[in-house]
Amino acid sequence: MPITRRGATGPLLVPLPGRMHVVAASDVAVIAALCLWALILRLPFFFPDTIDWDESTLIIMGQGIRDGLLPYDRIWDSKPPLAYAAYAGAIELLGRSVAALRVAGYLGVVLTSYLVYRASELIAQDKLSAFVAALVATAMMSVLAPALMTELLCVPLLSAALLLLCSGHGSPRRAFLAGLLIGMAAMIRSNLAVLGFAVGLLVIARPPLVPPARPVTRGFAYAAGVLLIVAITVIPYLVSGRLPLWFDTVIRAGAEFSAHHRSFDNLRSLVQIAFGIARTERRDLQWCCSACRCGSAAWPGSCVAPDAGASLPSDNAMPSSPRPCS
Repeated sequence: MPITRRGATGPLLVPLPGRMHVVAASDVAVIAALCLWALILRLPFFFPDTIDWDESTLIIMGQGIRDGLLPYDRIWDSKPPLAYAAYAGAIELLGRSVAALRVAGYLGVVLTSYLVYRASELIAQDKLSAFVAALVATAMMSVLAPALMTELLCVPLLSAALLLLCSGHGSPRRAFLAGLLIGMAAMIRSNLAVLGFAVGLLVIARPPLVPPARPVTRGFAYAAGVLLIVAITVIPYLVSGRLPLWFDTVIRAGAEFSAHHRSFDNLRSLVQIAFGIARTERRDLQWCCSACRCGSAAWPGSCVAPDAGASLPSDNAMPSSPRPCS
């Protein structure tokens, strides 16, 4: 039987030491199973040199940061600066090879799946359902994002924010930490700013709502966390006198891209495709075929011999003058 103690909100359950060991062993088993499942799904994609051209652009931009350049100095791309900083960190920690970066994606999938398991367990109060949700999340991330893309960089942050908001009553500290996580995700993919606004409304509207100062304090704490991350990305450009470059790339280009490529017409077409009302475009079919070819090329005995030790582009491979990336 668990013992209880009196807390600020009533009796709190305190598990006995033996129960704590059982919980720890259960989590270790879940993590081991998720590691094995993710390895089976993602191992074929460790070795192909090129799966997505966006990944190659991100690699070059990340290497530029390691060479002492600010993002957008040598090559321009519309993604926020933390996307390239994440690639630079992965290259620094795991090495200058494509396979090492794919390992970073594998670790991100495992971490996200475990966070999904923990959040699902809190919501559903059922370990089996939570484990199935984690397995499905692993499969979806592995099939839809075989390369290390910005989506894989964001989902651990979003899953951690979800777990943080679901694991206790709203407090300014939790709201600030959630703001930090959402801010980092938005500075990797700018379209997540809309999600950040929605999460902010949730942080303010969740109980307890009395006294009125509580939701206001949570809202300010959440906004402070988001703005702190944004300010960290601005400081290098502000110090170097190149603030318009940051503003034009992160704010203006992001808004322009969303206006032309993420309109309600596009959303309607995506919904029609999802429910089988409209046919998928040929480029989507080509992407699926390319993914299948990459997977078959990585297995032993395949007719294509992938190069597992492919190196990242060298410093000389970077262009000498700025050019836009398509």
